[in-house]
Amino acid sequence: DFFSHLNLGERTIRGCLEAYSCKHTGTDKKLSLSLDYEILDYLGKSSDTDSSSPADSLLSRSSRKTLIYLVLTLYHMYPDYDFSAVKAHQFFLEESWDSFKQTFETYMFEASKEWTETNEGGSLLETLYKALDEVLKLAECEIYSYDPDSDADLLVETGAIWSFNFFFYNRKLKRIVSFRFSCFSNLVADGFLMDEISNEEDGEIFADMDI
Repeated sequence: DFFSHLNLGERTIRGCLEAYSCKHTGTDKKLSLSLDYEILDYLGKSSDTDSSSPADSLLSRSSRKTLIYLVLTLYHMYPDYDFSAVKAHQFFLEESWDSFKQTFETYMFEASKEWTETNEGGSLLETLYKALDEVLKLAECEIYSYDPDSDADLLVETGAIWSFNFFFYNRKLKRIVSFRFSCFSNLVADGFLMDEISNEEDGEIFADMDI
């Protein structure tokens, strides 16, 4: 609820936390096989050997499964969108919770202050850690960030000043939590609103004129 629409005056932060199970349903099994074939075909035609991809070598079955689980999570987040073009190099393995923490504290500084003021001194990051740990056991997790290549990707927030997409993955529990958060300028939004009002007023002025 806190992340859904956090107005900070000149900026608004919107975020979402969602938990998913990696246990396949019937549809997931078919999609998983299809993605596995596509990955192998892609590897046969090129070399996606970025060391920060989900694994050192996607030729290993466990590494391909990781990528498939991450892509399947995207499908569950946006069931009407086709993510079959997503490639391994768009996922980056974070070194540790500390690397995620550094990003979070840098970009969510104002949000953390707001949380502390409204929650009697509690830390937003500590609260987030406890919530994730309860679902995933963070000590056993791998943390991935997702960097879409195309502006057409649904996870590229239109008009966002900045945007981040993280995935916390526990292999043993077969669970993934997606955490995405973006920042938008209220000044830009207000500008768009004034343009819309102006256009509506112009429409009223000319409504009865024979043009």
